Amino acid sequence: MQTLDDYLGSRRATPLGALLALPSAEAEARGLAGLPREILQQPWIYRETAQRVLAREDLAAFLAPTMGRGRRWVLCGAGSSNFLGEAIAPWMTGALAQPVHAVPSTDLLVAPERLREAGEEPALFVHFSRSGGTTEALATLELLRRIQPRARHLAITCNG
Repeated sequence: MQTLDDYLGSRRATPLGALLALPSAEAEARGLAGLPREILQQPWIYRETAQRVLAREDLAAFLAPTMGRGRRWVLCGAGSSNFLGEAIAPWMTGALAQPVHAVPSTDLLVAPERLREAGEEPALFVHFSRSGGTTEALATLELLRRIQPRARHLAITCNG
C-alpha cells in the first residue's frame, strides 16, 4: 500500500499541494499551519481507516445491534467531513440494505428535530471529523448522547 508521504507527494501539483509546500514560517503567517496537510490527507486516511475497520472483529460485534430492519445510521460532520457523509450515504444504504442518512452536525446543533425527518430512531451515529476535538464535534456528540441515549457512536477522525 502507498504510504501517506507518497500519497501527499503525488498531490504536490494541485493548488492545495502548493499550499502544503509553503515554508513553515509563511504557512504560519498565512494561518495555514497544518490545515492543507489535514485536508489533503483525508482520502488516504479514510481508505486506510476503512481497511483497519474491516479487519477488526470487535467492531463487527459493536455494529451488530445497529444493523437490520428498523435500524438507521446517521453520518454527521461539518464542512468536508459532512461532504464525505453525503458522498457515501447512498452507497452505504445499498451495501447495508438499511437507511443511512447524512446530516450536517451544524444542522443537528441548531435543529435536532432533523433527526426525525427520516423516520426511524437512529441506531448508530458515525461522526466524521478531521481533528475530532473541535467545539462543534464535541457539542454534537454531547447533544446526541442526551437526545438519543440508546444510539451507539463511532468517531472517525484524521487525528490518530
